[in-house]
Amino acid sequence: MQLAKILLPIHDQADIEPMARTAFALAARFDAEVEGLFPSIHPRDKFLVQDEAGAPFQLEALIKEAEKQAKEANKRAESRFNKIAKSHPGVTAKFVAMEGVVANSVARRGRVSDLTVIGAIRKDEADMWLRVRDGAIFQTGRPVIVAPEGDISEGIGKTVMIAWKDGVEAARAIAAAKPFIARADNVHIVSAGKSGSDEESLKEMKRYLAHYCANVTTAVIGKGKGNVAKLLIEEAAKHPDVLLVMGAYSQWRWREWAFGGVTDYMLRSASVPVLMAH
Repeated sequence: MQLAKILLPIHDQADIEPMARTAFALAARFDAEVEGLFPSIHPRDKFLVQDEAGAPFQLEALIKEAEKQAKEANKRAESRFNKIAKSHPGVTAKFVAMEGVVANSVARRGRVSDLTVIGAIRKDEADMWLRVRDGAIFQTGRPVIVAPEGDISEGIGKTVMIAWKDGVEAARAIAAAKPFIARADNVHIVSAGKSGSDEESLKEMKRYLAHYCANVTTAVIGKGKGNVAKLLIEEAAKHPDVLLVMGAYSQWRWREWAFGGVTDYMLRSASVPVLMAH
């Protein structure tokens, strides 16, 4: 199994280094292409207003200035991406700029990619990233990888740790992670924070994944206690070159995500790369 194309949404000014490190490390390992996508709102869409009769009209002077700024932003984004790509000479990379609804742009390019690399949630981040996550997680039908802040090894995914919950989301995440599972040296399936109700399904999943990897182990951690997300991260951090795999739960309302808030916690605090599928 192979990855052919990795989507990397980028910004013309905000820090994209953690995401770029992860995307290019994955591309180097799988001999895949990285597409740097700069999604932006069309300048005219920013200034569509209505007159007293309810008819729309455009503020042309403001639009012209916005168009000028948009061109400058595109140039900055392309320059930043090309500079990063040059530091990874063995990886094929290309830049794409799209104007329109940001989530839709990410969704369109994400559907023709194997996965999208996104960043962790930051307090001071641009509003664009919220829309990027919306498009990547919920509108592509493809997995995302959440990039941590720290350094990333090019051996990412030699150990695959699966956060198992006997449900459709986790099953979809495992299916999405097959390229990593098939190449992994070790696969570790973990059920966390439960009373052990998933233990039988853990055994069944172990037997299934043994078709793809020779070394599959299981564990139940933190039975009935502890922060599930924290337990998973601590367990994942024990393994070198780890990729944590989990289902993304519920709908686009960060504070209402299920599984004890695990998905939201991972998007804010994961110290290892996390593959999610919805």
